[in-house]
Amino acid sequence: AAAEDDAEDIAEDSEPEPPEPQTAQQAALDEQDESAQPATSKERQVTVVPGVPRYHEGNCILIRFMDDEDLQKMTVPEAAEAGCTPCRACQPDPGPR
Repeated sequence: AAAEDDAEDIAEDSEPEPPEPQTAQQAALDEQDESAQPATSKERQVTVVPGVPRYHEGNCILIRFMDDEDLQKMTVPEAAEAGCTPCRACQPDPGPR
C-alpha cells in the first residue's frame, strides 16, 4: 500500500511541461514549408527566350545552357499574353483554361 501512495505522490507532483519556445531556425523552416507550396499559375514564374514564342520551366533542357541575361522571367498569364505557348519538351503547366 505504501508503494501505491508513493506512485500517487509522484503523479501529482509531475505536471505537463510547457512546450519549448520555437527557435528562429524552426520558424525559418516553417516559413520555407509554407513557401514551398506550389504557386498558382498566375504567380508561377516561367522562362521565355525573347523572340521565341514558347515558355519553359527554369530547368528545361532546351534552355539550360543559356545565360540568364538572354532569358526573361514572367508569369504564365504574362507569357500567354505575349503570345507564348508551353514548351513541348518541359511541358510547363499552362494553368486552368
